[in-house]
Order: sequence, then C-alpha cells, then structure tokens
Amino acid sequence: MKKLTSLILAALLLCTCAGSSLAAFSEDPTVVLTYDQYTQWPVVAEGEKVEVSVMIPRDDGYGVDYDKQWLWHFLPEATGIDFKVEQISSSAIKERRNLALASADLPDIMWGMDLGNADMVTYGDSEGLLLDLSPYLNEDVMPNLMRLLEYYPTLIADCTTPSGAVYSLPRIEPMNPGNVMNMWINKDYMEGAGITEIPNTLDEFVDMLYAMKEAFPDSTPLGGSWKSNNPMGFFVNAVGYHGTGNGTGIFIRDGEAVFAAYDDTYKEVLALFHQFYEDGIISKDFFTQDNMTNKAQILEGKVGAMPYGILELYTDADYEKYMRWEHANPLTSQWNDQKLVYRASPIKIGGFVLSADTEHAETILRFADAFFAHEALIYLHWGPQWGSGEGMGMVGGWAIENWNVKYLDVDGNDWYGVNEYLHEVTGSLAKYMGNGAFAFDYPNATPKQFKFHCFGDDIAHPQYDNHSGNGYNCLQQGEKMNPYQAPGFPTITYWTEDESYSISEWNTVLNPYMESEIAKFITGQRSLDEYADYQAELENMGMGEKQELYQEVWARYNAE
Repeated sequence: MKKLTSLILAALLLCTCAGSSLAAFSEDPTVVLTYDQYTQWPVVAEGEKVEVSVMIPRDDGYGVDYDKQWLWHFLPEATGIDFKVEQISSSAIKERRNLALASADLPDIMWGMDLGNADMVTYGDSEGLLLDLSPYLNEDVMPNLMRLLEYYPTLIADCTTPSGAVYSLPRIEPMNPGNVMNMWINKDYMEGAGITEIPNTLDEFVDMLYAMKEAFPDSTPLGGSWKSNNPMGFFVNAVGYHGTGNGTGIFIRDGEAVFAAYDDTYKEVLALFHQFYEDGIISKDFFTQDNMTNKAQILEGKVGAMPYGILELYTDADYEKYMRWEHANPLTSQWNDQKLVYRASPIKIGGFVLSADTEHAETILRFADAFFAHEALIYLHWGPQWGSGEGMGMVGGWAIENWNVKYLDVDGNDWYGVNEYLHEVTGSLAKYMGNGAFAFDYPNATPKQFKFHCFGDDIAHPQYDNHSGNGYNCLQQGEKMNPYQAPGFPTITYWTEDESYSISEWNTVLNPYMESEIAKFITGQRSLDEYADYQAELENMGMGEKQELYQEVWARYNAE
C-alpha cells in the first residue's frame, strides 16, 4: 500500500511539475525501481526499535551535514533502522579510524573508512575487534551477494583472510572499457612513415618507431618518461610478463609469480630500451622528464606513440585532434605468443566493516545485502529515481533525457551541480560497498545502459560514440585491448604483521636499487653483460625471499 500511495503521489507530482515550468522535466519512467523488488527491507519488525551507530565520510569540498542528506531520511523509513551517524571529514578519516581501532571504541558500522588489508588481519584476526562476517554469508541473510558468486566465483575468497574470516563486505566495480594501459599511435606519423596497419608484434612495433624516426628526424617517436606515464609496461607485457608497471612490481609469467626486473627475460626489455635511448626513439631526458614536458611534446606534434590517455590531453571539443590517434594492439613476441592485457580485480574491500561488539549483525547485513543488487545500489549512487515517489520532499531524483543523466530537484528542474547533487543527496557512499557492475535483470548491459533503459531507451543502445573523447577512448580500448584482458596477481592480498614488516623493509632497499640500476642499463652507464651480477645483487638484498613470499600467496590464491 505504501508503494502504491507513493506512486500515485509521484504521478501527481509529475503532472504538477509538467504544468509549472517549461524547463521542468516531466517524462514518466518506463521502469520504476522500488526497493521492495530487490531488498529485504524493512529489516526491523513493526513496533520494534533497532539503533545502529555508523561512521561515514564527509567530503571536504562538497559534503553537507548528514541530516541534510536525503539518504539519511530515506533509509530509516525504508529499513526500520534508527541510524546514529557520525560524519568524519575526508581529510581526517585516517586519524579518526586509527583512533577508534587503537581505543577499541568502534561504532556498529565503519562505512567508507578505508581499512587496509593489514588492518583486517591486525584488528580482525589478531585483536578480535572486527566481526567475522562469514557465518552470515548465506542465501538466507545475504541472497543478493550470494547470487553474485555465479558471476564472480572468487568474490568471497577474495575477501577471506588466511584465517578463514571475512571482515569486509566487498565493492564490485564496473568493468568499463578504457580502464586498461594506454598506448596510442599518431596516425599522421603512421602515414608519414608509410605504415598502413597497426602492429601486432613487438618487432613490427619497433620497426614502426624507427620508420617514424626516419620520417620525422626531430621527433621522439615513443613518448612518456620513467617518472610520468612510463611506456615500459607495454613492452614488459609484450615479452610475456602479465601485470602492470615498469617491471619492478609483481607479474605472472608462465603461470608463476615473478618480479620482472629480477627475471631473466627482462634483460630483453632493457636491451631494447637501451637501443631506444641510443637512437633517439625515447628522450635523452627519459629519467628526468616530467609530466608537463611529456604533454607539451605530444601537443606540439613531436611524438609518434604515447602511453597517455587521450582524455589527459584533449577535450570533447577537440574531435579533430583526438581522432588523429588510434590505440595500439597488445603485442606478441619471440618470447611470448599471447596478447597480454592486465585486468585489475573489480573487487575492492575495506569500505564496510562491523564491530565485533555489535548486537545487530544480522539486521545490518540484511540491510546491506540490498546493495548487492545494482537496482538498489542506485539509491546509494544517484538517490531516488524520478517518478518513484521516494524523494522525501527533498529531491526529485535522477532521470535520463536524450542519453544524458539529469539530476532534478522536486520541481523537475536541474540541480545546480552534479557533485553538489551526489554529495547532498547520498554522500557518494556507493563507492565503498555493493554491486556497481550490472543489474541482475540485465547482466549483459552496462549500469549506464540499464539506467537509460529505465527511461525508455533500448537496453542494447550503444553506450559510446566517437563524438566524445571518453566515447572514442572506450570504443578503441574496447576493440583493441579488452578482448585480451585477464586477471593477474591478486590485488587483494593479506599479510601477517611480520610479513608486512619484511616487505616494507625489502621495498625500502630493493625498489630504489632496481630503479637506479635499470637507469644505468638503459643509459649505458652499466653494461648488460653484468645483468647476472645485478640479479645476484638483488638476491643478496632479499629479492629471492620476497619473491618466494609472493609465490606462496599466488599458490594459495589458486588453491582457493
């Protein structure tokens, strides 16, 4: 009855808005999302009272007091929970979180407090301050989350510490095109060098760079530098290391976890970049050049291939400029017969944890399960849908018009700013917990396509086109890179306190040493004939032990 009444009121509101202002939005949604379709709300029986304390962030720039946010008026009415909210300035989160943990004085929920993996081992496994959620991860208490295992089989495993406990509910990020490593090729340089096809192999790519140098002698065919938008990762992948970065981090090669810059085949990348350095394919200032200089060279037309995203250089209005770049293909080589594109895990943790002392764990988790249906997570992201009748007299809600998202006040007029809307309506809490990846009713559509569908658009309508920088970027990477995406070493890893200390100590010594020696190899200050000596030096500094530790984590991850 409540829903029916709300929808009738919504219809009256829409009619009123339509007649009150020519500028007001008045379109009826095709699909009205209401929480009772996807949630267990209310989770508190009528006549009972459940009080839950929650600590949330407040953005330093756009944040408002929680009692002025629509969300904290809506949630108590919808769920039956009486939330006692403490807001923490985003610049003070670390200090307040650490104080709460150190004093063992935790609210029922820490939401958006960004606990790290080490925090969960320390304050969960060791000190028992955090609640182990694993007994509640079942079809009865959290049916939406459990349904996601069909799509993300490692979802719970990724959240599980070595002790077998789960201390944080996850956030699943959308896997949009355009989130992979960039390498764009200048079409004008290709034409000038007589190159007609985008390279598919390392040899072809190198030949292209040298042809560009010959055609444009004053150019730096390969842009970027060691300190800013380093291009080396593209070549590290080409020789068979699956991961991201310049080689000093952890990669997967032939099924094993290795640090590329400690491995034999990495010598081939160093030899190639030494030749690039000698022949002017990269800048002579490769190790000192900053981001501003890199961008200036590109915008001046001095670069043939760049590891920058076009969105870092051009606006949507620069259509003619960004269309002169085409994204590279991932490369194979004599050392590697697979096109390797690293896909970071879409699963994030640490944003929603409970105190071990809470008396309302099951109630809280039944409440939170709603947000593992994307249809309900929209409440945390965009607030109420226009036409749902759930604006509480505070906000009109989100709507779609001509494939654009609109944020509306109660009269159907545009809110005065996107960031202002998101923070004044919901506080942007969706980024810390829940299913941001897809709607259950349309698992093959993007979240954006689903929202457009709610206002009458074809669910299969293309989300991107070439007439925006973001659209072109996503189309190019979606075609060239995304088909080859695969996960590598897990981004969620748990270490004991002793292991974390050892890794920190090793990194303090190893990382600067690797970087200094790589610079020497590339600039010719050290001969590549000494590469085996360099590996032995790293071994003596603890690299072998560090790699073994990562290999144990990799083995445990695969066993799970």
